[in-house]
Amino acid sequence: MTILFVDLAGSTDLAHRLDAETLHRVMGDYYGAARTAVGRHGGHIEKFIGDAVMAVFGFPRATEDDSLRAVRAAWDLREMVDVANGDLLRRWGVQLAIRTGVATGNVVASDRSTGEAFVMGTPVNLAARLEQHAGTGEILLDGITKGIIRNAITAEPVPLEDLRGFDGPVIAHRLLGVIDAGEGSPRPEPPFVNRSAELRLLHESFESHVKSPRCRSVTLIGSAGLGKTRLVAEFFRAHPDADVVLRSRCPAYGEGSALRPLIDVVGQAAGFTPDADPAVAVERIRDLLAGHPEGTVAADGVARALGLTTGTTTQEETAWSIRICVETVARRHPVVIALDDVHWAAPALLDVLEHLAEWARDAPILLLCLARPELLNTRPTWGRTPGAVTLQLEPLGAEPSRELARHLLVSAAAPALEDTITGVAEGNPFFLEEIVTMLQEEGAIAPDATERDLSRIAIPPTIAALLAARIDRLELASRQVLERAAVLGLAFAQEQVDALLPSGHEIDVGAKLRDLAERDFVVADPETPGQAYRFRHALTREAAYDAIPKSLRVRLHTAAAERLAR
Repeated sequence: MTILFVDLAGSTDLAHRLDAETLHRVMGDYYGAARTAVGRHGGHIEKFIGDAVMAVFGFPRATEDDSLRAVRAAWDLREMVDVANGDLLRRWGVQLAIRTGVATGNVVASDRSTGEAFVMGTPVNLAARLEQHAGTGEILLDGITKGIIRNAITAEPVPLEDLRGFDGPVIAHRLLGVIDAGEGSPRPEPPFVNRSAELRLLHESFESHVKSPRCRSVTLIGSAGLGKTRLVAEFFRAHPDADVVLRSRCPAYGEGSALRPLIDVVGQAAGFTPDADPAVAVERIRDLLAGHPEGTVAADGVARALGLTTGTTTQEETAWSIRICVETVARRHPVVIALDDVHWAAPALLDVLEHLAEWARDAPILLLCLARPELLNTRPTWGRTPGAVTLQLEPLGAEPSRELARHLLVSAAAPALEDTITGVAEGNPFFLEEIVTMLQEEGAIAPDATERDLSRIAIPPTIAALLAARIDRLELASRQVLERAAVLGLAFAQEQVDALLPSGHEIDVGAKLRDLAERDFVVADPETPGQAYRFRHALTREAAYDAIPKSLRVRLHTAAAERLAR
């Protein structure tokens, strides 16, 4: 969970300079701005403490970008205060100044009804201390937060020698900028290894769609970090002469996010940006569809669906209008529509995409969708249109993983160390990158290092956040099954999991394990007698285990040991 603390600097002087009624109004606007900034990025105001605001990101459900959301909320709030200061200075001759601290880590969240603190833990104390040490207008981050979002921000280290409650110096990080604030957390492009078969299929789909009179859809399915985006980047690199490429991604959150990718797609086709004046955007759409017999009706439908003009439109009208728009472009030049993170897509957007895939005619369109396995759970009918292709990305093999490790390692490492690192990553390129980055930053990789030096590789915070978010999105019964399995180890049997659940439970353990296998958390183990499974990834097991409260963990271990002793 990520904790955000914001405090108003100089509030005593402000109270002396303003009468009570004006001060009440100013403070109300300040609290309102905090609610807006935090809520916009999916956080929750935990409490107001005098002039201070405490917000949490990752409760009641964690997301993999909680740290980035919190930092963007802090950045937005500072900008909102800066904008408000112009009016405050003009009207009352005063300005607001805030200090901010952000920290990430494990906490205990309790029910407000108990009368106890809602969120407790080191990150709460650290965020408060960072806020107290921040200068006016500064945002200070702890090391974990900075490490998780290092590719999405610019920051500089700030040594803090005397942080009350913490032993020794603490290295904070002063936030200087947020990069690409409309996207997820970006990262450098890794080397491309061992995806020749998948790349060949994309090339074949591209070549055939140019000659096809209808839409062809290709969906790349793979767990986070397996290289879907990297594969598509390599594909486009091989086709620099592709006539029209319309690209977007489905955001995990945000205001008006349901059809936001369509604003990108239509905007790229018609020649306007998402922040363009609505009147200009509508005019561009009308120009695009001017030659179509039903272009006026379709343009009006697109404009209403995208919120560029007032009025409502039905789902059928939206899908039809978008299809007419894309068909019009494709009849002039072949079109590739590439959408990333389709597992986040709203049902309304999925309806439009399925309509396009099924009904587009006389127009060469390649619809390329990238998604995690969750898409097929929320949309079981996805990819069943004629000619649709669904490609499942699997983890890299041992040798390609070693090749990637050698690319990533700054200095030479012994083969045994390469084996250890790749063994922990288990074929996930993102995991491998993050593990190597963490170890190199800690100075743990050296030419004379031994396997013992890496005998216990901790989960990098970036991976921990991703895995915790995946686990948190599971329904309660599935999460209970996964946690019991984690107590049993990397490999386990269905009956063992069943025995650790509360007596009299009504959970269909077999069904839940099969569902977890479909979601890529576990895999069936055919070499072990009985209904046996093992975790797809050791790091997944570790994340599930770490999420279990310690008191429950003790009880489960005791129950497992007693059963083993019988």
